[in-house]
Amino acid sequence: MPFTFTALPNNLYFIRWEGGKATRAHGEQYILMFESLLAKATSPIYFITHLRQGHIGDIDILRRLSKLSSHPFWGGGTAFGNAPESEVFASFFARMVERQRRDDDVWPHPEQAVAYLEALKPGITKGIDWAALIEGYPTANRP
Repeated sequence: MPFTFTALPNNLYFIRWEGGKATRAHGEQYILMFESLLAKATSPIYFITHLRQGHIGDIDILRRLSKLSSHPFWGGGTAFGNAPESEVFASFFARMVERQRRDDDVWPHPEQAVAYLEALKPGITKGIDWAALIEGYPTANRP
């Protein structure tokens, strides 16, 4: 699969995309992973997605993902990446989310996404070694 989900402390999941635009089948697998996590959740879960090397390019998959964001245990999420295609599709997702709160935003740099999560739920990023997870993460900016 061109993506991995890594469980981190505090009900946070780190998602890394690799290999460019996902196929329809990969998008389906991605949705199934979210559905499974949300079905098993007993409290809100949060997501941070690394879009530097890949992304979903199927509008229908993005629409389905946006509907999952209204699940009672979807705590919020964010993404980072500065590839133009990733930004476009992430913007589509952000516009499709049917909530007044915008808990799902895309940032060009990972430290901005981490800071956003921390503002969303104080303490959620505490103790996570972001430099070990994200190549090039500035160690001086660790939360």
